[in-house]
Amino acid sequence: MLNDEFLWYISVGEIMKKYKTIKILFIFLVASSISNKYPLFGGLFGVLLIYFLNFKDVNKKLSFSKRNLKYLLFGSLVCLLFFIKYFIGNSEHDSFLISLINARAWYYFIYLVILSPILEELTFRYGFDTIKNEYLYLIISSLLFSVIRVNSLSEYLYFIIAFIFSLLLGYVYRKSDDIKLPICFHMLYNLLFYLMVVF
Repeated sequence: MLNDEFLWYISVGEIMKKYKTIKILFIFLVASSISNKYPLFGGLFGVLLIYFLNFKDVNKKLSFSKRNLKYLLFGSLVCLLFFIKYFIGNSEHDSFLISLINARAWYYFIYLVILSPILEELTFRYGFDTIKNEYLYLIISSLLFSVIRVNSLSEYLYFIIAFIFSLLLGYVYRKSDDIKLPICFHMLYNLLFYLMVVF
């Protein structure tokens, strides 16, 4: 009986290694659920759990290379997308975030500008990189990333902007194999949003 139980644990461990995307998506959903009530704890929990469960692989994706400097141009595209969205107006999701920032600015700075981009990039860029086909990877990860951004079908413009944003980040990650780049661009985008609210 003990041997069967031991074998079951080993097979679950192998499945979790093989299906990295499902594992990371599950952690993201749990962290997001916790973040609804305790944002900093939920964000930190998700980032640390994903990092430590994929320690060696994530560390490989954190290596800096001078050849990746060419992707800095994408930072300006991210800023451009932000300003397009700014002129369209705020989605329900954005309005909710604005109310949170106005209530506790420093607290939500840590969550929105630091923890949330790391968690989301580890989930949607790194977590889905097991999809070998580049186009399929970009479409699936961007669709899921965009779906969590909208509350109703009437917010299709925000969905499109989030989808393009995600495509840019996915492209940069896929070409550079450096998870720091999409994390930095995502932080930049969220920082612009935060500064718009605070000032």
